[in-house]
Amino acid sequence: MINKIIPQTMTGQINLLVLGALLIPQIFSLFIFLDDRSNTVELAYRRQIAQQVITTIKLLKSTQSDEHNRIFNIINNRSFNASIVPSSSIKAIPKKSYSASRFKMMLSRLLNYKSDEIIIENLPKNTKTKFQNDETNILSNWLIYIKLDDQVWVRFIIRTATDDDTITTSDFFIIMGLCFFVFIIITQIMNIRLVKPLINLTKDVTKLKQNKDYKISVQNGPLEIKHLAKNFNKMQKHLNQFSHDRTQMLAAISHDLLTPVTTLRLRCEMIMDQALKEKFLQTLEQMESMIKTTLSFARTDVMNENTRTVEIGALLESIADDFINLGKHIIFNNNQHPILLECRPIALKRAITNILNNAFQYGNIAHIESQKDEHDLIITIKDNGPGIPEDKFEEVFKPFTRLDPSRNAEQGSVGLGLSITRNIIKAHGGSLKLQNLSEGGLKVSIILPLNG
Repeated sequence: MINKIIPQTMTGQINLLVLGALLIPQIFSLFIFLDDRSNTVELAYRRQIAQQVITTIKLLKSTQSDEHNRIFNIINNRSFNASIVPSSSIKAIPKKSYSASRFKMMLSRLLNYKSDEIIIENLPKNTKTKFQNDETNILSNWLIYIKLDDQVWVRFIIRTATDDDTITTSDFFIIMGLCFFVFIIITQIMNIRLVKPLINLTKDVTKLKQNKDYKISVQNGPLEIKHLAKNFNKMQKHLNQFSHDRTQMLAAISHDLLTPVTTLRLRCEMIMDQALKEKFLQTLEQMESMIKTTLSFARTDVMNENTRTVEIGALLESIADDFINLGKHIIFNNNQHPILLECRPIALKRAITNILNNAFQYGNIAHIESQKDEHDLIITIKDNGPGIPEDKFEEVFKPFTRLDPSRNAEQGSVGLGLSITRNIIKAHGGSLKLQNLSEGGLKVSIILPLNG
């Protein structure tokens, strides 16, 4: 379940990791910020209101009642409204909120008033309150009644100041969202610098299968990736040197082995007994064939051929024509749409020819066709032979493996045909697949990548 949620790519995992590392602290910071901000703003606002209320009460007590209206006209505004109400209109507030109780204690202490001489109600923000003898509803957050004398009280209608000039919760989320957006862009840029060289390195390593001399180059990216590419090139150089040394050694062995065989062939011409002479020559021909086949398998001449783009249908058709000219029964279904493949055509032709030789060695009809999907070219070769036991599928690709030793020996085979074929296909970055047909015979599938 977790594997389905977590991105499988390095880019996705880096984004998820960094995003989570940033998001979780931000969420905690948001709650702490909002709580602290709310408490700080509330305390500051209470002090401001308390100062205004105390100043108003002191001013009213120090002036005559006929001056009260003039004072109210001066101090009243959109968020602070004071007026005189008769004592008979005052009703106790049945429920007191915690914040109202704290505010009442503050005013009682500062004004030196008794508890029953102050009534405070804390209303939800921008509550519309209808007062007796008032013609309109008044938006209020605090209702404060403070006793001025036995006859009258002062009613304060306090409206919380708007947050137009402060950062609200929604503003905070918008700012945080913009920060995340910028963060994602920066993360993507870093991912491109970190992950793209890895992707290119993977592609370059894949190309090594098709071209042993291909050099991996990482121009941008972290130093570690550049070192990795450099070490890949060193490893490839060592492998190429080893392959070259082996080829040189086998070339010398080829010369040393073929020279005595040639000498023996000349001496056979001096044998007077014709029957004995033919047996010697037949044995020498088998030895020479075995030596050449073995050396052909050991050499990496397939890697020395330059790659070029060919139309695979034309290549298969030329192979089919060669077998038809030899009197073989071969059926070739040409794909109507041209399929272009970057390959070593001589080596690939040799691999397909080896498979067809096996097909005609055990059967008398071969069927060859090609098709492609999104990524691969698939060449299939079918025969009407006895097939191969499934437990021998891997074994037939091993060098010097002959499922029918007596029959192969008669035809000069040493069991290297399919080994050579698989080496060629692997050198192209492809693979071989064997399958027994239900109607009898063997199906060989050559799978080659179209993207090189």
